[in-house]
Amino acid sequence: MPDRDENLVNQFLAGSQQAFTQLVERHKNPIYRFLLQRVQDADLAVDLTQEVFIKLFQNAHLYQQFGKFSSWLFRIAQNVAIDAFRKQKKAIILRFEQKSAPKNDLDANEKELIDNSTSLANKIEFQEIQPFIEKALAEVPLEQKEAFILSQIQGMRYQEIAQIQNCPIGTVKSRLHLALTKIRDVLKANDLL
Repeated sequence: MPDRDENLVNQFLAGSQQAFTQLVERHKNPIYRFLLQRVQDADLAVDLTQEVFIKLFQNAHLYQQFGKFSSWLFRIAQNVAIDAFRKQKKAIILRFEQKSAPKNDLDANEKELIDNSTSLANKIEFQEIQPFIEKALAEVPLEQKEAFILSQIQGMRYQEIAQIQNCPIGTVKSRLHLALTKIRDVLKANDLL
């Protein structure tokens, strides 16, 4: 049974480089995907992923073990991306990857949209609807895009997203609902739903 993240953090703080390596190996791909969807540049996403783990190395002692480690790490990734955006002062267009949501966190309308999107993806090549999803995501505020990515792509639960976005769970639900509504409207306007 693999060590829990919290145990690995404690081992790392006690001097185990192997524990840090395990944390990196366990989380580097989800962090990279999250950052890639934010910055739309593979090389920059690699650099930012490295920066996240440098910050983890330097700040592991700040981790409060009352929260989930992955939520804390995604919060670091979010801050690294925001810092990169400030430095570059570029507009961001997020990309959507097809992945089903953790349906136990969704209300009936959101489940319907996910179910319809899934059946659409089976009827039509996903590549045909992806530009419409990207268009919809480009039109929503960054907080809604982020909630959508964390929920739909990373498969996180509302509580984890709330920790990352530093807001109440109700706000996360509202942000996700608004993003899903925008996607639904764009798909309907283009006769895809």
